[in-house]
Amino acid sequence: MKQMKLWMLAAILTFSGASLLTSCSEEDNPVPEPKIEERQAFEKQLSADLEDVAEYINLDPTLKAIEILTSFTNNLNAEALGNQVMDILTQILSNAFSENPTCQFLSFDELGDQKEEALNALANSLHVSEPSSFVLVDAYNSIGTRHMTFKTGEPQAVITEDDALVVEYQDAELGETTELRLKFNDERDGVIVFVANALGSPIAVQFPETIGITITTGKNGEPKQVLEGTVDLNTTDGTKYMSFKGSSWSASANLLASVVGRKEQITATVDHSADGELSVMAGLTINDRTVLTLGALGVRNPYSAEEMEQLKELRGMGSFYSTAYELLKALNGRTIDALTLTINENIYVKCKVNDVAEALKALGNLHLQHDIRGSKEAVDVYTQQLNGVLEFSVIEKNTGISADGSLLTILKEGEYQPAVALRFDGETEFQAVYDNLSEQDLVNYKKIIESFREPIATFNKLLAALQEKAGALKGALPF
Repeated sequence: MKQMKLWMLAAILTFSGASLLTSCSEEDNPVPEPKIEERQAFEKQLSADLEDVAEYINLDPTLKAIEILTSFTNNLNAEALGNQVMDILTQILSNAFSENPTCQFLSFDELGDQKEEALNALANSLHVSEPSSFVLVDAYNSIGTRHMTFKTGEPQAVITEDDALVVEYQDAELGETTELRLKFNDERDGVIVFVANALGSPIAVQFPETIGITITTGKNGEPKQVLEGTVDLNTTDGTKYMSFKGSSWSASANLLASVVGRKEQITATVDHSADGELSVMAGLTINDRTVLTLGALGVRNPYSAEEMEQLKELRGMGSFYSTAYELLKALNGRTIDALTLTINENIYVKCKVNDVAEALKALGNLHLQHDIRGSKEAVDVYTQQLNGVLEFSVIEKNTGISADGSLLTILKEGEYQPAVALRFDGETEFQAVYDNLSEQDLVNYKKIIESFREPIATFNKLLAALQEKAGALKGALPF
């Protein structure tokens, strides 16, 4: 059942919030209590939100941008890109002592008060034994003016000068060109990150605080902009040198996708503390209206290497759960203080996750039960496993009404599956939200769900493409 798979996909992001509506009752389901006033007010506001979102939901710009990025990533030759990276690095190091150097050799001792923070950043980034010096590369002058053009069937890129770092792919058969342009501002106050240990020395790159991003595509000579925005990176404790593992830092992205007069804004913020705690927020705004906001706040207590090895079993549950495993590695946390979901700036879902991997495994097993039409008892085992690691609640901001949440095993369309249910003050039993939706609510709900289906599936393909190319590029580089 497609709806069941989407419920699981939403559950990876919010474990409960995005699946708030996916339940329905039949003969084996409990008879609900009479509605109390709070539930009636909640459902009235929910109905209005569903109608409001369904009226203008259309993710064509975002879908187009993801499709272009996926095609662009798949077409890049990782070996050729690796060769260009090495050529650029060699050129940078060779002019270190010229009149206009793009890098400099520095001793850690000459850093003064910054020596300790630089060594800590290096230790958390690369495996280097007792280094005495390193190479500092100025991103703006060294890589911020390179234009690399890749063409169909040609193994190497042609490099020219530009006012930005540009990676371009030309499809000779279609007569189309796709261009990714990263604009580095001429700043010297950005963070310094150790990125590689090559040619005998650790290499650090000083980035500007803000990098502009533009993606265009179209017939040669007639490019059309499909995505633009900025990415910011800075430390939050006043240090200059940073590592993504052991420093306190913040990164944010603000991207705008445009197609035929419609604009969709995607925002994301990542905050990382020196002790490894991570918080992520992301939002989607359509024509200046915020439709969806997702958050994972207080991600901490990472799994051990041995536990992550055992969790590879997730990859055997299908491509979706293989991606979930990669996300689990990226989040690097066993517990999440609050997974949050806000719909239409009104419906706010908050969920505490006590064991991320156990929740993912339970979801994977529920998917397998769906494939074999498992019994109520079999499905309920995994429903209760989810209840054991999730604690969630819902608030409607416009009405100020809140409710506790839980998962129930119910019968729907001849199949047992988990359902999200709510309990308001004054009620003794949980009731599935879906049971109380009108026919028009269901129509609106299905329209909203369908609008997210293809962009999510395409984004999954983009993640897979990025992962494959990153692995290939790593294999093509000698460090």
